[in-house]
Parts: sequence; structure tokens; C-alpha cells
Amino acid sequence: MRDDPVSDPLDPLLGVIEAFLGESGLSASAFGLRAVNDPRFVHEVRAGREVRRATRARVAAYLEAARAMAAAERRQDGPITPGGGMRPSKYDWQRIDPQVDAMLAEGMRIVQVARVLEMQAQTLRDRLSYRRRAPQRARERKPPPPALIDRSCLNCRVGFQAPSPFLRLCPVCRAEC
Repeated sequence: MRDDPVSDPLDPLLGVIEAFLGESGLSASAFGLRAVNDPRFVHEVRAGREVRRATRARVAAYLEAARAMAAAERRQDGPITPGGGMRPSKYDWQRIDPQVDAMLAEGMRIVQVARVLEMQAQTLRDRLSYRRRAPQRARERKPPPPALIDRSCLNCRVGFQAPSPFLRLCPVCRAEC
């Protein structure tokens, strides 16, 4: 017998996981991947997998962190999306953007600005790249091509009208081919 006890049929771990899945809307695979980096974890626990103490601790830590994050989002009246969704930005860009613009106008390099604002330089580069992007506009449709195109035959040099830009031989030369 092992000294690292695992689950038995009366183990509450599966019930706790199932309750969390029901309240969060997270899939079993996503939960397993996030909690213990194993998408089959919940399916295997349902099938009777024995869960070690270390794994139980990881699951408990994930549940605690996920519930704390959900509580914080509720306090901020933020949306709780099933399956995660985009997390809120770590930075208040509306406040930071003018400061960044002023420091860059003074001639500071991006790395120096990032150091002053205590952030990663790549984060600042990504934000500046995002701000430079133009908003997506609806694609303008090309006007339809003209019904007939004036051409001269490549074989006999006679002028003719073709219904397609790919027809380069007059009807007479095409019939002879």
C-alpha cells in the first residue's frame, strides 16, 4: 500500500471539481490544462484515477486563485466569461499613453521609457505598434470589368472585342486553331 494516499470512491475532490466546472462554465479539458497541465485530468479522475497529494495541492491552489480572480472581477463589475476570455490589461493605458508620448518627444528611447514606467520594453513596443494600426475599414469593392474589351489579335493583328482579358485571338483565328 502507498503512503501517498489517493482518491477513494468517497473522495470529495471530484465533487469540488464538478461544482467549479458548473459555476465557471469551464470545460473539463480546459480545467485540467490550467490546473495541472493535463487536459485528460478530469476525465481520468471521473474514471477512477488516483490523485497524489502534490496534484491535490496544485488543484486546490488553482481553485483558490480562480475563485479569487472571479471575486475581484465581480467587485469591479467586470464580465466573467466562461472559458476565460481576454484578461483585463495590467496597465492603465489611458493614463500612461500621454506620459509615453511626452517622454518619446523628449528623445528618450523606448527601453528608457519602459524602465521609467517599470514595464517590459516589449510591452511598450507592442502598445506603440497597436496605436499605429489604422482601424479596419470595410473593403471597397472593385468596379466590375467592362463587358467587352478592345483587343488586337496576336495572330492576324485584326482588331476585335473580347468578353475576357484572356482572349487574345480573334474569333476567326480561334476557329482555325
